[in-house]
Amino acid sequence: MRILNVCEYYQHLGGSEQYALSTADELERLGHELGFLYGTGGRETIKHPGRQERLLPAVRGVRPLAVDEEAALDGFLSDWPPDVVFLHNVSNPHLIRRVSVSFPCVRFVHDHRLFCPVGSRLRWPGVRCKRRAGLSCILYPCLSRHKPLALWVWNESLAAHRHVRLVVASHYMRDSLAAHGFASESISVLPLFADLADPVAREPGDFILFVGRIERVKGLQVLVRALAQLPRDARLVVAGDGSHLGEVRRLSDRLGLGPRIGFLGQVGRDRLQLLYEQCIFVAVPALWDEPFGLVGLEAMRCAKPVLASNVGGIPDWLTDGVNGYLVPPGDVGSLVWRARMLLDNRERATAMGLEGQRMYGASFSKAKHVHGLLEVLETAIGSFGAAPPPWPGPSAGVPRRRPL
Repeated sequence: MRILNVCEYYQHLGGSEQYALSTADELERLGHELGFLYGTGGRETIKHPGRQERLLPAVRGVRPLAVDEEAALDGFLSDWPPDVVFLHNVSNPHLIRRVSVSFPCVRFVHDHRLFCPVGSRLRWPGVRCKRRAGLSCILYPCLSRHKPLALWVWNESLAAHRHVRLVVASHYMRDSLAAHGFASESISVLPLFADLADPVAREPGDFILFVGRIERVKGLQVLVRALAQLPRDARLVVAGDGSHLGEVRRLSDRLGLGPRIGFLGQVGRDRLQLLYEQCIFVAVPALWDEPFGLVGLEAMRCAKPVLASNVGGIPDWLTDGVNGYLVPPGDVGSLVWRARMLLDNRERATAMGLEGQRMYGASFSKAKHVHGLLEVLETAIGSFGAAPPPWPGPSAGVPRRRPL
């Protein structure tokens, strides 16, 4: 099978880029041909021998393709026609329409962008939005000064996916898309996998681990407040960076926690795996609806229990009291209570970690994911050309999408 990945970046950056690269490697190992069409170049851009790779700036953004970009795209697709196109976090509706009418298309929906004009599902910081997106979004401050443009881009993006099958990592994402007009029969749920080496059994260290972007929605500030109420020998290690780092550091200083928190910044995969193997447990104190929560799966792969917020896709892999604990988002008291249970009963924490590792092996391997992905891609190829359902258009509000 010849598969064209389309993504904004062809680099080792965030979760969607890592996913595209990791699945591409596995698909090539299985004998499939892979190509990449990407929107941003630079020194970090990957060059993979034997792989079709093409830079097209219009992939990133929402503007119409220029004449020379249309010619470059048509030339590339003519020289290397794919059997199926695999989209990742691409927002340009003009590009999506142009590709999807000529080739079978599948999109992995990594985030909230298809059912939230700003992509966060937060009405304001710390307050999760439960409303169906639409014109009523204008009434809320989350769209800021870009309200008309953001709504137009979102509505155009929805319409552009008329011919595109969808893949998501969690039932939360499937249900959210279905609530916004996409038929659940057209959405495949494929849980993600932890792209780590085989873990090494080690004696647990003396620290709690937080991994990820340091943004307000990730809830690190809540975890820091909880740490202030835990025994003084409890330590926190933070692996990640982000715009909220300065505020979290100031909070830790005000609470007198400076010596008890280690801020490591971004770390490489080898060191990250070592941190997973050495920690007592991993904390995922999210304040927003995590589409999946891959950090928790990485912890399970390394036999560590997880203490996480009961939001979004997290309950798909975390069973309360089995491989960790679920707590209400933003609830410092519940975080302290469950963290004490893990810190005070190390045997229980170890047993939870081992159960999580067993659950990972049974349901979340890369091989299992790629097998399911190939089935979705083959279904898209087999059904390509079927008449799409009538499209009501932007004036009718959020469109209803039927199975292809």
